[in-house]
Amino acid sequence: MRERQLTFATDRQSGITSRPSTPYQWWALRDSNPRPSPCRTCILKEVKKSTVFHAVLAVVALLPTSLASATSPGEPCSKFGQIIKVKSGSKTLELICDQVGPKILWQVRSGKGSGSAGTGGSNKASKPGVSTFSIESLPIKLSANPWDWPTDTNNFYARTYPVVNIFGRSYQGKPEATLMFNYVKIGTPVLAPITGIVLEVRNQPESCDVELYMRASSGEIISLDHISTTLKADKNRVIKAGEAIGSVTKWECKEPFGRFELMYGAEKDKVYTALCPMNFLAPTIKSASIAAIRDLMVRWNKHVGPGGASAYSNTDLERGVCETETARG
Repeated sequence: MRERQLTFATDRQSGITSRPSTPYQWWALRDSNPRPSPCRTCILKEVKKSTVFHAVLAVVALLPTSLASATSPGEPCSKFGQIIKVKSGSKTLELICDQVGPKILWQVRSGKGSGSAGTGGSNKASKPGVSTFSIESLPIKLSANPWDWPTDTNNFYARTYPVVNIFGRSYQGKPEATLMFNYVKIGTPVLAPITGIVLEVRNQPESCDVELYMRASSGEIISLDHISTTLKADKNRVIKAGEAIGSVTKWECKEPFGRFELMYGAEKDKVYTALCPMNFLAPTIKSASIAAIRDLMVRWNKHVGPGGASAYSNTDLERGVCETETARG
């Protein structure tokens, strides 16, 4: 995993803000105001720190969204994630273009999260500042047995990495800051963990793969790293949770198995903090997913033997793959 300079705010439960700290990045990630064409690929890149440049963008970003009196909740919309304000009698409503079943419709925005079916949250109005974000699907179908485990359990990989890394634990001197799956069969479908749009696909020629970023309608952003895909950034196409968005490719261009990561995190005071994705499972998949991961951990222990260097401890099996809630990404 590469060091990331991400600026996406995501978690309200831990008090970490979900708004990017740099005005340009907040402007760039809002579909309600399209970015200038020269900056279409600079979602995660550094911007020259011009005082005047930032001052102008800060003012623009804080301007209220113009009122659209002809739009009302339930009407069709086209730009997924777009936010507008509309007059409703004497009140002003904030609407968000969100996924509702098979359609994309204007929905009343609650608090800082959508709370609609599009993000796997409740349809009830959420309290201000409380996230309705959830992981609606694991990124691979565990029941399909998508593994290519090493037969030599004494080789470097088998001694170092289990089938799913423990979030927050140090591996090779670096804390694990993702939900990392190891020894996956080449070509295994990678599934969208959330319903949202493909925000960016970043090519990584050094590892012969890509990192794909998705955004939920409520603004949260996740990434899937070290996969192969034919998708491109498209703010008008909504990908549903569980839909195949890519496949597993050879690790570091050469290994006979794949490894890939699901990452979710937040920023506070310009410091990016990763959050354990398993703590954000939607209620509809939570129990089954936790049980499936635990079964996988037990099977790995049987594979490497009771004295295996990468075997899970009894504490791991009881707690699951989140050793800590947060880690530095």
